[in-house]
Amino acid sequence: PYTTLFRSGALPLDAHIRQSMDVGEPTVIQDPLGALTQKYRAIATQVSSAIALKRRDYGHAFPNIVIEPAGS
Repeated sequence: PYTTLFRSGALPLDAHIRQSMDVGEPTVIQDPLGALTQKYRAIATQVSSAIALKRRDYGHAFPNIVIEPAGS
């Protein structure tokens, strides 16, 4: 089953997002205190927190070391 990393359940879509991007000014820059910006910041915080808490496995980055008994 699929799970989402953020609790809102859906990304808020708004025509203003496309319009602001068309002129090269993202919504978070154009309206940093707006409701839409706050929703996306909350989602970004939840996703980045979930990623930061994931365990990292660096085992693939190191060679396989085998120690054999002396005299083999």
